[in-house]
Amino acid sequence: MSKITRSWILAALVCFVAVWPLSGAGTTARPEEVGLSSERLQQVNALMKRHLDAGSFAGAVTLVARNGRIVHLQPHGMADLESKQPMKADSMFRIMSMTKPVVGVAILMMMEEGKVRLNDPVSKYYPEWKQGRKKTITIRQLEHGFGTAFTGNVTTTDSPGGTSAVRPARLLSSQTSTAQLPSAPGASQW
Repeated sequence: MSKITRSWILAALVCFVAVWPLSGAGTTARPEEVGLSSERLQQVNALMKRHLDAGSFAGAVTLVARNGRIVHLQPHGMADLESKQPMKADSMFRIMSMTKPVVGVAILMMMEEGKVRLNDPVSKYYPEWKQGRKKTITIRQLEHGFGTAFTGNVTTTDSPGGTSAVRPARLLSSQTSTAQLPSAPGASQW
Protein backbone atom coordinates (compact mmCIF):
# COMPACT_ATOMS: atom_id res chain seq x y z
CA MET A 1 0.00 0.00 0.00
CA SER A 2 1.48 3.36 -0.99
CA LYS A 3 2.18 6.18 1.47
CA ILE A 4 -0.50 8.33 -0.20
CA THR A 5 -3.09 5.54 0.12
CA ARG A 6 -2.25 5.10 3.82
CA SER A 7 -2.58 8.84 4.34
CA TRP A 8 -6.02 8.83 2.68
CA ILE A 9 -7.11 5.89 4.85
CA LEU A 10 -5.90 7.67 7.98
CA ALA A 11 -7.70 10.87 6.95
CA ALA A 12 -10.88 8.94 6.21
CA LEU A 13 -10.73 7.19 9.59
CA VAL A 14 -10.24 10.49 11.41
CA CYS A 15 -13.08 12.08 9.47
CA PHE A 16 -15.35 9.09 10.04
CA VAL A 17 -14.81 9.11 13.80
CA ALA A 18 -15.24 12.88 13.91
CA VAL A 19 -18.67 12.92 12.29
CA TRP A 20 -20.21 9.76 13.70
CA PRO A 21 -21.15 9.85 17.40
CA LEU A 22 -19.94 6.67 19.04
CA SER A 23 -22.91 6.44 21.42
CA GLY A 24 -25.35 5.75 18.59
CA ALA A 25 -23.02 3.91 16.27
CA GLY A 26 -24.67 0.51 16.55
CA THR A 27 -23.80 -2.92 17.74
CA THR A 28 -20.43 -4.60 17.66
CA ALA A 29 -19.54 -7.66 15.65
CA ARG A 30 -16.58 -9.82 14.80
CA PRO A 31 -15.09 -8.64 11.49
CA GLU A 32 -15.77 -11.97 9.78
CA GLU A 33 -19.50 -11.63 10.59
CA VAL A 34 -19.72 -8.64 8.23
CA GLY A 35 -17.26 -9.83 5.57
CA LEU A 36 -14.06 -8.24 6.89
CA SER A 37 -10.80 -9.84 7.99
CA SER A 38 -9.55 -9.63 11.60
CA GLU A 39 -6.04 -10.15 10.30
CA ARG A 40 -6.30 -7.24 7.83
CA LEU A 41 -7.79 -4.95 10.51
CA GLN A 42 -4.63 -5.49 12.57
CA GLN A 43 -2.90 -3.41 9.88
CA VAL A 44 -4.82 -0.39 11.22
CA ASN A 45 -3.17 -0.89 14.61
CA ALA A 46 0.24 -1.38 12.98
CA LEU A 47 -0.21 1.83 10.95
CA MET A 48 -1.20 3.78 14.05
CA LYS A 49 1.81 2.43 15.96
CA ARG A 50 4.18 3.48 13.17
CA HIS A 51 2.72 7.01 13.18
CA LEU A 52 2.85 7.23 16.98
CA ASP A 53 6.46 5.99 17.01
CA ALA A 54 7.36 8.54 14.32
CA GLY A 55 5.75 11.33 16.37
CA SER A 56 3.18 12.16 13.66
CA PHE A 57 0.56 12.70 16.36
CA ALA A 58 0.12 12.05 20.08
CA GLY A 59 -2.96 9.87 19.92
CA ALA A 60 -5.99 8.81 17.91
CA VAL A 61 -9.09 6.66 18.01
CA THR A 62 -9.80 4.42 15.04
CA LEU A 63 -13.18 2.97 14.18
CA VAL A 64 -14.23 0.67 11.37
CA ALA A 65 -17.85 -0.32 10.88
CA ARG A 66 -19.77 -2.14 8.22
CA ASN A 67 -23.53 -2.31 7.84
CA GLY A 68 -23.94 -0.33 11.07
CA ARG A 69 -21.91 -2.82 13.11
CA ILE A 70 -18.62 -1.82 14.74
CA VAL A 71 -15.83 -4.30 14.06
CA HIS A 72 -12.87 -2.22 15.25
CA LEU A 73 -12.75 0.52 17.88
CA GLN A 74 -9.32 1.17 19.29
CA PRO A 75 -7.69 4.04 21.18
CA HIS A 76 -4.02 4.68 20.38
CA GLY A 77 -1.39 6.77 22.18
CA MET A 78 -2.03 9.63 24.56
CA ALA A 79 -4.97 11.98 25.02
CA ASP A 80 -2.71 14.42 26.88
CA LEU A 81 1.08 14.28 26.64
CA GLU A 82 1.73 16.50 29.67
CA SER A 83 -0.33 14.44 32.11
CA LYS A 84 0.44 11.20 30.24
CA GLN A 85 -3.29 10.47 30.11
CA PRO A 86 -3.89 7.58 27.71
CA MET A 87 -6.36 7.89 24.87
CA LYS A 88 -9.76 6.30 25.50
CA ALA A 89 -12.30 5.10 22.95
CA ASP A 90 -14.67 7.88 24.06
CA SER A 91 -12.08 10.68 24.25
CA MET A 92 -13.33 14.05 23.00
CA PHE A 93 -11.38 15.90 20.29
CA ARG A 94 -11.18 19.53 19.34
CA ILE A 95 -11.43 19.25 15.59
CA MET A 96 -10.05 21.92 13.30
CA SER A 97 -9.24 22.12 9.62
CA MET A 98 -11.50 19.30 8.51
CA THR A 99 -11.66 20.43 4.89
CA LYS A 100 -9.00 18.04 3.59
CA PRO A 101 -10.39 14.84 5.14
CA VAL A 102 -13.97 15.72 4.20
CA VAL A 103 -13.02 16.61 0.61
CA GLY A 104 -10.75 13.56 0.48
CA VAL A 105 -13.58 11.23 1.46
CA ALA A 106 -15.91 12.97 -0.99
CA ILE A 107 -13.39 12.48 -3.82
CA LEU A 108 -12.92 8.82 -2.86
CA MET A 109 -16.70 8.34 -2.95
CA MET A 110 -16.94 10.01 -6.36
CA MET A 111 -14.06 7.85 -7.62
CA GLU A 112 -15.87 4.75 -6.38
CA GLU A 113 -18.97 5.85 -8.30
CA GLY A 114 -16.93 6.54 -11.44
CA LYS A 115 -17.73 10.28 -11.41
CA VAL A 116 -14.13 11.50 -11.12
CA ARG A 117 -10.63 10.14 -11.76
CA LEU A 118 -7.43 11.32 -10.08
CA ASN A 119 -5.84 12.06 -13.45
CA ASP A 120 -8.74 14.26 -14.60
CA PRO A 121 -7.71 17.88 -15.13
CA VAL A 122 -9.25 20.33 -12.63
CA SER A 123 -10.35 22.37 -15.64
CA LYS A 124 -12.81 19.58 -16.54
CA TYR A 125 -14.87 20.70 -13.53
CA TYR A 126 -13.67 24.33 -13.27
CA PRO A 127 -13.02 25.60 -16.84
CA GLU A 128 -11.48 28.86 -15.58
CA TRP A 129 -8.50 26.84 -14.26
CA LYS A 130 -7.45 26.17 -17.86
CA GLN A 131 -6.92 29.85 -18.67
CA GLY A 132 -3.43 31.25 -18.18
CA ARG A 133 -1.84 27.97 -17.07
CA LYS A 134 1.17 26.47 -18.79
CA LYS A 135 0.68 23.08 -17.12
CA THR A 136 -2.49 21.07 -16.65
CA ILE A 137 -3.35 20.64 -12.97
CA THR A 138 -4.97 17.31 -12.10
CA ILE A 139 -7.24 16.23 -9.24
CA ARG A 140 -4.32 14.13 -7.92
CA GLN A 141 -2.25 17.31 -7.58
CA LEU A 142 -4.89 18.88 -5.35
CA GLU A 143 -3.74 16.57 -2.56
CA HIS A 144 -1.97 18.04 0.46
CA GLY A 145 1.27 18.96 -1.34
CA PHE A 146 -0.36 21.06 -4.07
CA GLY A 147 0.55 24.49 -2.68
CA THR A 148 -2.62 26.46 -3.36
CA ALA A 149 -2.93 29.44 -1.05
CA PHE A 150 -5.48 32.20 -0.85
CA THR A 151 -3.71 35.54 -0.63
CA GLY A 152 -6.60 37.87 -1.36
CA ASN A 153 -8.80 39.84 1.01
CA VAL A 154 -11.50 38.40 3.21
CA THR A 155 -14.64 40.19 4.24
CA THR A 156 -15.06 41.01 7.92
CA THR A 157 -18.53 41.91 9.14
CA ASP A 158 -20.10 42.52 12.50
CA SER A 159 -22.22 39.66 13.73
CA PRO A 160 -25.36 40.20 15.83
CA GLY A 161 -23.36 39.52 19.03
CA GLY A 162 -21.04 42.45 18.30
CA THR A 163 -18.04 40.29 17.33
CA SER A 164 -16.37 40.09 13.94
CA ALA A 165 -16.85 37.17 11.60
CA VAL A 166 -14.44 36.29 8.81
CA ARG A 167 -15.85 34.97 5.58
CA PRO A 168 -13.18 33.28 3.45
CA ALA A 169 -13.32 33.59 -0.32
CA ARG A 170 -14.01 30.52 -2.45
CA LEU A 171 -10.82 28.61 -3.31
CA LEU A 172 -11.82 27.54 -6.80
CA SER A 173 -13.04 30.93 -7.94
CA SER A 174 -11.98 32.78 -11.05
CA GLN A 175 -9.68 34.93 -8.84
CA THR A 176 -7.66 31.98 -7.56
CA SER A 177 -7.70 30.12 -10.87
CA THR A 178 -5.31 32.67 -12.38
CA ALA A 179 -3.31 33.47 -9.23
CA GLN A 180 0.40 32.68 -9.07
CA LEU A 181 0.97 29.36 -7.26
CA PRO A 182 3.46 29.33 -4.38
CA SER A 183 4.87 26.01 -5.64
CA ALA A 184 4.71 23.95 -8.80
CA PRO A 185 1.77 21.51 -9.01
CA GLY A 186 2.81 18.15 -7.59
CA ALA A 187 5.98 19.52 -5.98
CA SER A 188 5.64 19.35 -2.23
CA GLN A 189 7.59 21.90 -0.24
CA TRP A 190 5.94 20.89 3.00
